[in-house]
Amino acid sequence: MEKSEPHRSKEHLIIGTRLGPFEYTITEEMADLYIEAIDNQDPLYNRDPSESRRIIPSCFTLQNYIYLLVQHSAWGLGGVHTAQNSEYFNPCYVGDRIVTKGKIIDQYAKKGRNYFELEYVVETVQGTLLARHTITGISF
Repeated sequence: MEKSEPHRSKEHLIIGTRLGPFEYTITEEMADLYIEAIDNQDPLYNRDPSESRRIIPSCFTLQNYIYLLVQHSAWGLGGVHTAQNSEYFNPCYVGDRIVTKGKIIDQYAKKGRNYFELEYVVETVQGTLLARHTITGISF
């Protein structure tokens, strides 16, 4: 089915809408919960007292789009995540202060549903690029 022009209303995100910034510090508790949730047994992500910084999986930053959307009142009642694409540039560490900013880069209707594409970047507050993600979702 072809893409068509989306239904436009104040509840839907439109192309060019900027989201963020959203900031947080990665804590030990966040790292522990995430690693347990994804059932990652790799010893690389265990806390090692001999190391000065604990590394965590870079896919940890995928969830940041949810916080960007929740901060934006135009998101409406919610949505469904339908696709994603990610590029990783540098590792994430416990203690990093993270900044996430995004922009709606596409919007269309398909099969009676309103879709949006959100591209967002994740950096440290010092400006180190950690990841770039693009998600496609359905907004309600």
